[in-house]
Amino acid sequence: MHRFPLFLGLFAAPALFAQAEPVARACSADARRGLDFWVGSWTVTDPDGKPAGKNDITAITNGCGLLERWESPGANGSTFRGTGLHVYDPIRGTWKQLWTDTSGRAQEMEGEVKDGVAIYRWTIASPTGPSALGRYTVSQLPDGKVRQFGERSTDGGKSWHPTFDYYYARSKA
Repeated sequence: MHRFPLFLGLFAAPALFAQAEPVARACSADARRGLDFWVGSWTVTDPDGKPAGKNDITAITNGCGLLERWESPGANGSTFRGTGLHVYDPIRGTWKQLWTDTSGRAQEMEGEVKDGVAIYRWTIASPTGPSALGRYTVSQLPDGKVRQFGERSTDGGKSWHPTFDYYYARSKA
């Protein structure tokens, strides 16, 4: 007879604890808003205006992260797709990105956002030779567009070579 209250308590306790946790209002802090300018659906071109792909950036988990979904033409008529999860780490004061794509790549990146410019950095591991360094910037442009510029270094960061240069314009609805 005394087991019923204990049994009921085991099922009710998780719901009570879940209600006691605050909704993450901390995700409205300015540091987490650094990439808000990138949220939206974008048509992406190279510097000459030739189509390079499309990218959808969505705020997720009550504004605590961003989900990036990239799509561009691939080899032999295929479609290349990539997904990035962007989050701000308040303990370290940095942005983190985990990227995966249809090539099978998984890449962790770390960076910061200042004055409308995000800079991500990472090490590019190679199974056949020395590692390289990668970095890219995402910049808010005065006309509401966005520029994403990637670079690679094979000499430990002494010199950098462009890998891509993309211009984002908001997709028409």
